[in-house]
Amino acid sequence: MKTILFQGDSITDGEHSNDNPLNPGYCYPLFVKSYLDRNYPEEYQILNRAIAGNHVVDVYARMMRDIVALKPDVLSILIGVNDVLGWLKEDKTSPGEDIYYRTYCQLIEDTRKFLPDVQIMILEPFIASGMPEAEKRGSFTALAYRYAELTRNIAEKYGLTYIHLQDKFNEALKKAPSEYWIYDDVHPTVEGTALIAEAWLDAFRKMENGNKK
Repeated sequence: MKTILFQGDSITDGEHSNDNPLNPGYCYPLFVKSYLDRNYPEEYQILNRAIAGNHVVDVYARMMRDIVALKPDVLSILIGVNDVLGWLKEDKTSPGEDIYYRTYCQLIEDTRKFLPDVQIMILEPFIASGMPEAEKRGSFTALAYRYAELTRNIAEKYGLTYIHLQDKFNEALKKAPSEYWIYDDVHPTVEGTALIAEAWLDAFRKMENGNKK
């Protein structure tokens, strides 16, 4: 049985239970688990160790306990929006682009050092409509896109499976307004959650098929 571990912040957390693998929370890991359990019984174990409010430095700080010790076959990471939001606050509660990039890279390198065979998937941090305050909306959008670019660069640098989400939400916004997909600019509704899960599963199938060649 392969173990798939989800890491990140509140977009992944979904009030999951660390003590009960049958409760992966209400976010996209639940959708992924439902699909895999239905179609591939007893082939995959889904674990969720995301923590709401986390920045990338937080994920790195708990890497040994919440990644390495669990020995996943597949590690999926979605992180970044709190780094963007924290930097926009006046007290600068996140460390900025350079430390985000370097810490994320160190997370990948150190994870591979301890788990050389782990397959890593990273998801693009995304937004739908920006900050509610008009004066911050432009800055939020621009910075969110910048962090997404940094994340893509990390995926390319280490040859990781990268899951594009911003383009998918931009296309979705042509079909329905932002509140249909995301209820507060960053946290997805059920429909937005399904969109993320579909993108994840598409990337996972391609990765698995590539491994079989």
